[in-house]
Amino acid sequence: FDVMSNGTSACLLLLEYCEGGSLMDVVMATRKDNNSNNKKLPEFDILEFISQISEAVYYLHTFHDDTDTSTLGGDSIDPFNVQQGIKVDMHVRSSPYKASAIFRRVGQHYRNPIVHRDLKLENVLLKEDDRMPTGWRCLLCDFGSAIEGRVSLRDAEQRRRAGDVIRSSTTQMYRAPEMVDLHLVPELTERTDVWAL
Repeated sequence: FDVMSNGTSACLLLLEYCEGGSLMDVVMATRKDNNSNNKKLPEFDILEFISQISEAVYYLHTFHDDTDTSTLGGDSIDPFNVQQGIKVDMHVRSSPYKASAIFRRVGQHYRNPIVHRDLKLENVLLKEDDRMPTGWRCLLCDFGSAIEGRVSLRDAEQRRRAGDVIRSSTTQMYRAPEMVDLHLVPELTERTDVWAL
């Protein structure tokens, strides 16, 4: 952590290199190629990317840290409890696990969802992975807007504070309607991520 001159703090993480760039890079490159030689992104690839992103978001929304905190940092940590019946493939492991490390409190287990709140093509990175049908594994990034749990909007002060945070940390064109008009619902939930999908 680092304390900035304005009194806020920042945490910088060094993540693995993703040679595929972002999903936006892929879309823009395909669009450019499409103008010159009629190349399109295959429907199968689109469906696979959507599937991977949806599974990662599902994991964040249903996050339960059932690990033994005494082994934090070791290779033995498996953040997925397969006995819960959650279908998880390798492409979801990197990003949500890194997110879980950000939100983990030693000795406590989270039961609230982690809401990303800034899902967009630019925040999906592509890592080469021969195990994936497309050859790419999607990784969520940019958890700067993420929150743990839900945000109550029951009174004017709660709506004002929520509005300030939303305006300063999320991308306007990807906001769910309830993030634009804070009078629509009594609380902000993980449904805001579903809207962004």
